[in-house]
Amino acid sequence: EIVLLGDPAAADTRSLLRNVHRLFVPNKTVRCIDPRGDHDGRPRLPGFLADAPAAGPDGPTAYVCHDFTCSLPTADWHGLRALLVPAVD
Repeated sequence: EIVLLGDPAAADTRSLLRNVHRLFVPNKTVRCIDPRGDHDGRPRLPGFLADAPAAGPDGPTAYVCHDFTCSLPTADWHGLRALLVPAVD
């Protein structure tokens, strides 16, 4: 599962989402969560991300999660791509 915290209307979030959707990853699930939250102002984070740190104060933050364990946060496409497509030796 790829969880992206970011303003869905922001250009940087849309760009990251576009790149994720272009990349073939079998069985991938993508969730984009607005960090500003719903009507109560709190984001609806999955339980396993409740205490996760953000990559930075501005722009989107992405996590790659497997079996309720998530990667460290990344805020750029190159970092996210490296998590999704491990290097082949």
